[in-house]
Amino acid sequence: MGMEPESSTTTLHRFSQLTTIALVLLGLFLPLSETGKQCAIILIIIASSVCLVKQYRAVKFDIVDWSLLIFLLSSLLSVFFAKDFYESVGAQYDIDREVHALYSFVRVVLVFYAVRYVDVSGSAIEIFLFVVVASCMLAIGYGEFRVLSGMKKFLELKGVGHVNHSSIYSAMVCLISLNLSLYYGKKIILYPIAFVVSFCTVLQSGSRASFLAVLVGIVGHFLRDRKDSRKIFFVLLAVAGATAVVVYFNELTWVQMKKGFYSPGRIFIWKVTLSEWLKHNIFFGIGPNNSYYVNPVSYAKSLRNGWTHLGHSHNTFLTILLENGLVGLISYCVFVISIFLKLFFCKIGKCASFLMIGIDISIVNFINSFANTTFSSSSNEILMVVIWAISLRCMDGAVSRQKINLLPVLVKRQCMV
Repeated sequence: MGMEPESSTTTLHRFSQLTTIALVLLGLFLPLSETGKQCAIILIIIASSVCLVKQYRAVKFDIVDWSLLIFLLSSLLSVFFAKDFYESVGAQYDIDREVHALYSFVRVVLVFYAVRYVDVSGSAIEIFLFVVVASCMLAIGYGEFRVLSGMKKFLELKGVGHVNHSSIYSAMVCLISLNLSLYYGKKIILYPIAFVVSFCTVLQSGSRASFLAVLVGIVGHFLRDRKDSRKIFFVLLAVAGATAVVVYFNELTWVQMKKGFYSPGRIFIWKVTLSEWLKHNIFFGIGPNNSYYVNPVSYAKSLRNGWTHLGHSHNTFLTILLENGLVGLISYCVFVISIFLKLFFCKIGKCASFLMIGIDISIVNFINSFANTTFSSSSNEILMVVIWAISLRCMDGAVSRQKINLLPVLVKRQCMV
């Protein structure tokens, strides 16, 4: 009988270690391999489930957790109400499409809870961030090769996909690298290099929203650390130099920047989305991923031989409103806003970089949400929720001192709780 607590502790420790190893693998595969990403997510969910069952008392739901859970429930309910939508548009009811979309979101929720409540050491977090930055550099290199060889017109990260989604991922890595450069720039040369390279990738994509998000994140760092003029000078020099080089060699970047933020095409999409939402179930929407069945031709006859499927609304808030309804939109907004406010008003202290990275990710998500779909079935929302969960753990003082037996610690630990 006396051996049971020790055995239980050993099992908990092993599965906690397994969760952290899977987390590092997730950071590696996010921009490189869809198969590797799925395997890492499944491993995180299985290992963390054992940990959470054994330490269920450590799980204390707050407004962030409840709002995310309600958002998940709204997605589930929207599946049941979707049948009416299929009948209204004359399409065959495709339950497989909705189940797949629902599964994509369930795994996001489970990963968030796993990283937030399973014991993850400070060294594991630092290794994870290092791997995220390094793997993104590999993905960018391969993407550039495909562009230069004529295989692709735009740079796309292999594990992320579409150029807009790739630009959002690059913007997040850009601000992660900037933040880490302010702490470890003299020790790990990868971080300042990654900041410049990922910033160039954002410019090359022509995504104005991602470009603006990076600039806002940089300004935020300046406001936080105004006394160090050398850092400000070098960051501004890197931004100006990268912008000049990319604009000179890439005509698309200059064309896109000259357009500003007025986009008649997106405005048309937003009008279609609102009209379709009002036609159907305003509380629970038309079902996850069912924007595909919205036909814009009924709103603009000139599109009759071209664009016949909406796909998504190029706006996170409107996409959620249409597919999950008002309940889904409100719960999602509470989720992302409560995270930002918790991190923003937290006394930063020794975990400064982890908390600031969480704030930066919120900035990228918020700004891009008005022009792109950030919370869809791609690598972006996985990286977002992992970073947010890490930041909340640091804020709550739940990051342990224990090292993991995975790799040598790559950087000096900054988060000692």
